[in-house]
Amino acid sequence: MPPIVSLILPTRNDLTYLETTLQSVAAQTQNRYELIIVDDGSDDETPLRLRALTAADARLRYVRREQAGIGAARNAGIALAQGRYLGFVDADDLLHPAFLHTLVNALENSKADVAQCQMQCFEDGGTCKFPPCYSVAMRTLSGANALQALLTGEIAPGVCSRLYRRDTLGSLRFAPDLFYEDVEYSARMFALAGKVQVVPLPLYGYRQRAGAVRARYTPRLVKDRMRVTRQVRDTLRQAGALPGLESEFRQLAARFLGFEGMGDLMRAEQFDDVLFLQLIACLRGDGDLSYRIIRRLPIAAELKKRVGAALISPRLGRWLLALQKRRLANA
Repeated sequence: MPPIVSLILPTRNDLTYLETTLQSVAAQTQNRYELIIVDDGSDDETPLRLRALTAADARLRYVRREQAGIGAARNAGIALAQGRYLGFVDADDLLHPAFLHTLVNALENSKADVAQCQMQCFEDGGTCKFPPCYSVAMRTLSGANALQALLTGEIAPGVCSRLYRRDTLGSLRFAPDLFYEDVEYSARMFALAGKVQVVPLPLYGYRQRAGAVRARYTPRLVKDRMRVTRQVRDTLRQAGALPGLESEFRQLAARFLGFEGMGDLMRAEQFDDVLFLQLIACLRGDGDLSYRIIRRLPIAAELKKRVGAALISPRLGRWLLALQKRRLANA
């Protein structure tokens, strides 16, 4: 009997967390799934351990490949998927036992292309305490409305808190070699989706790791934000959606590129002034932002302050970031 869901799990040297994650998958009340584990070039005991685990459970498939990044690993899993629906799991996260059952039922009953739940965040070393699962009123969105909600931040960009209908969305692939592949993928996916079913229950456990790649500053974090902002803008243009979503796209640019990008720069040991000026140029050019526009956007006051100051004057922006960094260091 073919699987209903194909779950794709990329991993690289994640043995500290991986078995706990696999236990949460094995505990699913919907057990007609396949789990495709894509080993992205692990150089520890991962291959040995995973081959033993997959030999004991026919639902687990193990694939090893040269290291190419999480996006490429997910793409390799998509190419092998046989299920009616696709899902993604990160190697250090956890699933509520009803994750698959709830989202499969949401897709089957609504005939939607995507079913999305909420995330339950928990600290590394702590316990993921899922609240009780209960009946809730689900929300149905068109793909266009879901795209709008993604741009404004109402819908989170994380790709793992969803299931996707494979016959309509299975041709999509992740952009390789990106830190923020989830933002770029989600924009293309919602632009293509016809209907999205939103399940207001936290069924996916997201582990917040201090040592995660995005938690450590590197210039590439900011460069990737600029690249993703441009790609999202191109997606909107190609879908013919940009004229109607101009304000929402500017909100994404202000939040994702401006506020969070400047937050990345504040974590650097030495302030990268060249990259800061490139970020401002991208905000003005690709983000189509100015201080006047920022003031009118329906965004948080702190966001307006940080991004607006840099748009008025790079010198003022540098001063404000330095002040905020000192405040954080003294907190």
